[in-house]
Amino acid sequence: MIENQEIRVSDLIEGQTYQSCTIVADDGAFRIDRVTLVKCTLVGHDFSRASFVNAHLKHCDLSNIEFDESHFSNMHFESCKFLASSFYRSYFSNVKFTQSMMKLVNFSDTKVKDLSFSDCMLDDGSWIEVEHKNLSFSECQLNLIDFSMTSLNNIDLSSCEFQGIRFTQDLIRGLSVNEHQAIALLSSFGVRIKD
Repeated sequence: MIENQEIRVSDLIEGQTYQSCTIVADDGAFRIDRVTLVKCTLVGHDFSRASFVNAHLKHCDLSNIEFDESHFSNMHFESCKFLASSFYRSYFSNVKFTQSMMKLVNFSDTKVKDLSFSDCMLDDGSWIEVEHKNLSFSECQLNLIDFSMTSLNNIDLSSCEFQGIRFTQDLIRGLSVNEHQAIALLSSFGVRIKD
């Protein structure tokens, strides 16, 4: 285990665990592969066009970072912080986010296959024009999330909390919600519910 170091991405060693380190972005596209980062901070605002593969990040601060046009595969983000980060036009395959704070995160125009969120706070997120297969949310907070121009077919939000969700009306078909959420969604269609 390597601890309390400042390390450039290009110097990360496959199979190694890094704890309480500062990980500095390299110029241009790069790859983070088969590492574990615990309580690390990524610095350098631009991590665009990067590749993150077979890695586990735990208790890391990834706030205000642009991961635009990046590739994420076989990843687990656990108890990480992503305040105002961006994944615009990124690709996700077999990725899990658990117990992570992800307020104001941009997932717009992403392509997703097997992406799951469990016990995450995703308030004020942008999910505009997302293409997805097996996108799941369990026990998440989704206040003011924007799913405009994204199909909600086969998405189950019944265990989540949300208020002020935005969506495209003709793309809501197939969304699963609980009865209390259904009442809130009906009001957005102008339906008045009486006791």
